[in-house]
Amino acid sequence: MMVEMAFYDAVAVSGLYLFHSFVFRSLLRGNTVSHIAVFFLAAIITAAVVEYAAAHLLHAWNYLPSMPTVAGIGLLPLLQLAVTGVASIFAAERLSSHKAA
Repeated sequence: MMVEMAFYDAVAVSGLYLFHSFVFRSLLRGNTVSHIAVFFLAAIITAAVVEYAAAHLLHAWNYLPSMPTVAGIGLLPLLQLAVTGVASIFAAERLSSHKAA
């Protein structure tokens, strides 16, 4: 199940990056604070919708009492997509041979 969810996360991060590229009209533009903020916000919103639907509408899982929650959504699952997505962007930019102007 972990491999399956990691695949879904990779697809989500890729989709969010394509959305980010569409908003800023450039696929390989250098990352500025506003670029990262838009990506981070889109990832938080996506994670919130998915977590809420899975936990409260589909009842696919429940959070343990030890899980900190924000509006009934687990805090760590809420942040995970945004944090790993931003880390992926920075890693890809650092490893890329393309240097943004």
